[in-house]
Amino acid sequence: MRYLPVMNRFCLLWLWLTLLVTSPVMGKAFFSVAPGVVQFEFSRLRTQSFMISNTGDERVRLVIRPVYFAVDSRSLRAGTPLNPDRKVQDNISSSLVISPRVLSLAPNQRRKVRVSLRPQKQLRQGDYRAHLLISVLKGKSGRVNPPITTTTGLAINLDIQMETAVAVYARMGKAVYDFHWDCSKNSQNQLIVTAINPNQWRFKGWVGIFTPESTVKTPPLTLVRLISLRESKRPLLTELPAENSVRIRWGLDKEQLNMGSVNCNL
Repeated sequence: MRYLPVMNRFCLLWLWLTLLVTSPVMGKAFFSVAPGVVQFEFSRLRTQSFMISNTGDERVRLVIRPVYFAVDSRSLRAGTPLNPDRKVQDNISSSLVISPRVLSLAPNQRRKVRVSLRPQKQLRQGDYRAHLLISVLKGKSGRVNPPITTTTGLAINLDIQMETAVAVYARMGKAVYDFHWDCSKNSQNQLIVTAINPNQWRFKGWVGIFTPESTVKTPPLTLVRLISLRESKRPLLTELPAENSVRIRWGLDKEQLNMGSVNCNL
């Protein structure tokens, strides 16, 4: 049995950012962030936190700002929206309060960053998201300068040297997952399974591909990791040859694909 990790938006972004942060041309300024995900529940909003550590041998000045990436943005690449003409109302970047927003770390120093969520309006049930973009700032003279804040945002007289991001998710209500599936093949006759998520919930779990006659005890032909954002669809490329039909089972735990089962025909 083969386990095929899916290169989702977070994998692509994390890979790009990791390469950028660890590139030797960047000198000796390095930093790390953990954990890479912050999660809120609207029913009990509590301040969350993550840690930033200076892992290099130079002092670094960092700025943290909330941003939002569309599901099909070049940074995210997590699929495509189901309704391209209608904007998905899941952006909470303007509701995030960060403390501190700017910090300076000496070598081997680390600092806790606190994140609070203060909704600006009543929200419907569903999953909401944003990112915290963490950037190293360096003045054009080579000296690290503090950011200059204006009414329109951050002034542009600073060179962004390195970046990474922390994903922020917030949930209102209890998730009820429901997927539609589409099966097709590419030019190499490989099976492509498209997960269609019409609901307002983010799904993070596993998809198992089986033969049509399989039972609940039959091992899958392959397992695929799936992160599906609300009201979107994304294709999952497998290494399986495209047959006339397969059975798809999915769940939050790869050992228990018990959230749904359907036959998918080419």
